[in-house]
Amino acid sequence: MVSDQYISSVAPSPVLYFLFVFFVCVWFLRVYLLYRETLKRNKEWIGPRTLIGDETVFSQIFRPIPGISLGYDYPWLSKHNDYPSDGCDAYFMVSAFPVGYSSLWLSDAAAIKEIASSRLRFPKPVKLYKVLLIFGPNIVASEFDSWKRYRRMVASAFSDRNHEYVWYSASKLGVDLLDNVFKNEKEVVLDDVTEITLPLALYMIAIAGFGREVTFQHDGVVPHGHKMSFKAAIDIIAKDIFLKLLLPTFAFTLHPRLRKLQLAFEEIEEYIKEMIRERQTSTQEEGRPDLLNNLLEANGDSEIKGEKPLTDEELIANVFIFLLGGHEASSQALAFALAALSIHPDEQKALYQQIKQVMPNGELPRYEDIHLLAYSLAVINETLRMYPPVNASPKYCAEDTVITVTNASGSKKLVPVPKNTKIFLHITGVHYNPRYWKDPHVFNPSRFLADYPREAFIPFSSGSRSCIGRKFFETEAVAILSLIISRYKVSIKEDPRYAHETFEEKKQRIFTANIKLTLTAANQIPLVFTRR
Repeated sequence: MVSDQYISSVAPSPVLYFLFVFFVCVWFLRVYLLYRETLKRNKEWIGPRTLIGDETVFSQIFRPIPGISLGYDYPWLSKHNDYPSDGCDAYFMVSAFPVGYSSLWLSDAAAIKEIASSRLRFPKPVKLYKVLLIFGPNIVASEFDSWKRYRRMVASAFSDRNHEYVWYSASKLGVDLLDNVFKNEKEVVLDDVTEITLPLALYMIAIAGFGREVTFQHDGVVPHGHKMSFKAAIDIIAKDIFLKLLLPTFAFTLHPRLRKLQLAFEEIEEYIKEMIRERQTSTQEEGRPDLLNNLLEANGDSEIKGEKPLTDEELIANVFIFLLGGHEASSQALAFALAALSIHPDEQKALYQQIKQVMPNGELPRYEDIHLLAYSLAVINETLRMYPPVNASPKYCAEDTVITVTNASGSKKLVPVPKNTKIFLHITGVHYNPRYWKDPHVFNPSRFLADYPREAFIPFSSGSRSCIGRKFFETEAVAILSLIISRYKVSIKEDPRYAHETFEEKKQRIFTANIKLTLTAANQIPLVFTRR
């Protein structure tokens, strides 16, 4: 039996209790004072105030909690709502944790252009992109000299030769979808439109990115030495890639789904290695227009020019970024575009009329005449304005500086920004800014048929770090959207549960979205395709 004397000897004394409480109180007082100091320093530009800042794990995982955390989806949900009423499109988000933390949010197009064009003053916080180093260093997760080297090499892969290849490959793949999946039936019902947009985006990257012949009818033969086909591997990666980005390495032995995903990544890596080896040792691949071949040709030319070529690891990492960066954004953008046309029949009718003028026989024009399908591109652009794949682009201040913003009346104001301040170029904020876009919540593709504020349209980011795959995506999207609408009218699938909903309620249901790898529809988008 334990004696009272022993218990008293191990129990904390009142003095220790007092010291503990005292130090906790001092710590909280320090946090409070620093929070007040941060508020005072930014008093002219105060925006949302929260307990937990946007960089914390809590904020990155959980939904918004008023006064506590704005949540991961804040850049999308806030749109232009939190900017001050005086028309200055800038504010500081201030939080108590991390201690004294504040971040500058901007939806001023001119200020964003200045920051995006000044890479040395406003670098990219590459530590936020470590999850993208799955196969090694690459153009997205790098900065300064490394980024410049990757950019020079990778940009040459996106040539006009490749874009022409994308156009005819998309035409072939679109016809494959209509003939062999839709089978030209009078009516095709999809419980979720991503059933077609996801494989379309994936197969386009497989074809125009890697030179792999992948179709909807292709069985996916497993070559000797592999455990799954190339098509099966990219299908699995497309569906579960977010798990690879979020989970630690040891987790991929714990569940059959995760083990299958890990195998898919290993298989894709081996396929890419084989393609690189084959093309490096074969003269028959010269002149092929896919991205991988273009990149390998540019890498070979770099040695001739006296530049350091990419290692095999860097080649694999940058090739994989094509797959990672392209499939999800392209798939969701096409899904949102078809959904928007389904609830705006007048816009769909206008699009169809132009398509029929350009494609009277249902065949895409030559690549040189892609500009004739201007309404198709306008629909894609308006979709990207309202539902941009990336909602905010982070930067940080490398030095104490001042940023100029302009209000609605044209008056300029200066925003002091201390060194190391996190800055968010708020893409959704710009796209819904009424200074640049009349009725920004209204789907109106025709705004892109005339002069529009190009500096305020930044779905592919801005400046030198803008997405080099923009033309690839636009070419593919215009081709596939035009082919689908040329043969089928698209509408929302009727559901008795929503028989009495208003237009705004239907719009809210269909276009509710979350930020995952890119902006993604939160619910299924059920569509009906009716043969014209």
